Amino acid sequence: MEFQVGDLVTYKDQFTQNGNFDGANVIMVLKTKVITALPGPRRLASGPTQQRIFIHNLKKGIQGWDFASSYVKMPST
Repeated sequence: MEFQVGDLVTYKDQFTQNGNFDGANVIMVLKTKVITALPGPRRLASGPTQQRIFIHNLKKGIQGWDFASSYVKMPST
């Protein structure tokens, strides 16, 4: 899934994948970038490119880069 700046996301787990967002942490996407395969013996398992997102946890105030595959977009309703 491709995320855009300003998207609200949360951690991907068994509950959010089934549409249950009760009590989920709200996280905002501040920046995005696409990275290519890592050099050397460490390669990305998901293919030659993968999206990274710079996120801001709105509850805890924590910011940092992470792989987009660890998150799911919050519903708009």
